[in-house]
Amino acid sequence: MRIPLIAISLLAFCRFSWAENIGTLFVQDYQALPGQICEVQILADANLKSMSAVQFRLHFGSRVPESAPPLQPLPADPKNPQNPEAKITLGPIVPAGVLYAARAGQNEVEVGIVVLAPEGRNTFDGPGVLASIPLKVPPEAPPGTVYRLDIELIVLNDGNGKPITVSLQGGALGVVSPHRLYIDGGSPKLPDRETWLSISYESDTDTKLSAAVIGISVVPDNPAFPLPQLIGAVAGQAASGSSVTLVLVSPSTAIVRIEGKGQLIGEGTIAYVRIRTPSEVVRRASYRLSLNQVRLYDPYGAELIPTLLPGSLRVALPTGDVNADGRVDIIDVGLCLRYALGLLVPSQTLLQRADIEPKRAENIYGDGVVNISDVLRMLRIALGFDERY
Repeated sequence: MRIPLIAISLLAFCRFSWAENIGTLFVQDYQALPGQICEVQILADANLKSMSAVQFRLHFGSRVPESAPPLQPLPADPKNPQNPEAKITLGPIVPAGVLYAARAGQNEVEVGIVVLAPEGRNTFDGPGVLASIPLKVPPEAPPGTVYRLDIELIVLNDGNGKPITVSLQGGALGVVSPHRLYIDGGSPKLPDRETWLSISYESDTDTKLSAAVIGISVVPDNPAFPLPQLIGAVAGQAASGSSVTLVLVSPSTAIVRIEGKGQLIGEGTIAYVRIRTPSEVVRRASYRLSLNQVRLYDPYGAELIPTLLPGSLRVALPTGDVNADGRVDIIDVGLCLRYALGLLVPSQTLLQRADIEPKRAENIYGDGVVNISDVLRMLRIALGFDERY
């Protein structure tokens, strides 16, 4: 049943003393394509209890860039779009037998909900969806536009008409392109190995490419991690027959150029980039893989603006793997024993790989010295007694 918001407001403002329960009303982050309708959910967390009347506004006028067109609420009656009543859907936590209405304003939707069930269930609790408000992303909204989604609370009362103290948390709606570009480092790699990063292309409109220029950056998650080195690039399956070149800007940044040479580039893996992992990794190192300065061209030479999805590269060794062959065996134990007796002088990297005792924290080992304790621990790992050490 729907009634005017002014009536809901009068019903909601029953009493003005604060209730004790404290919770949060919040909006999550969303992504949508240009022209797509996004169901923006207003959610209540588990600390919100005994709600009976609520009135709030969802503001969505703030956006970057400011020149982007505004989001549009949907009319409750599509046959009468001049009517200011907006379309909403109540969430599953709201019981049957409520009065509700929503009004569309400039860059906002105001919602009122009142439970009317004096003989039955007259309140509802979180967690869950309070209401969903559909907002249409304008077809001309450029990819990369971000709309702020902010809640302004007017009334939130419990079953006795007392106001409920609540915190508010907004979200954002980001406009993404129907074209996406991914980079992926795959499963963890061993140090000092040549391996491949994959670059893949997807399109919701099945648009093929004639050419692509793609910048790549490999950035360590920790500045102490040694840098890998980019080496070269070849065409992926989706760009079979294309010309692919890699231009190094630095050891860990490069530009990949792909030219269709009369053949169109489809969806899937369009290039593989060869990379050498650093030999100085002691046990683990991780890297962010970023795409930048990307230019994609359709079959007619028009430039496409894709959504760029980063990836990661992980380099990892089993604890006790001194020679970095991916396993701990008697060869590692023998090396460790020779280091402990001074028969071999290891590099700093090898010394740190052999120094595994004691375990001081998760993924943190050693006391700065390789001795017989490290040898014994490594032997137990090699024999399978301490596989999870």
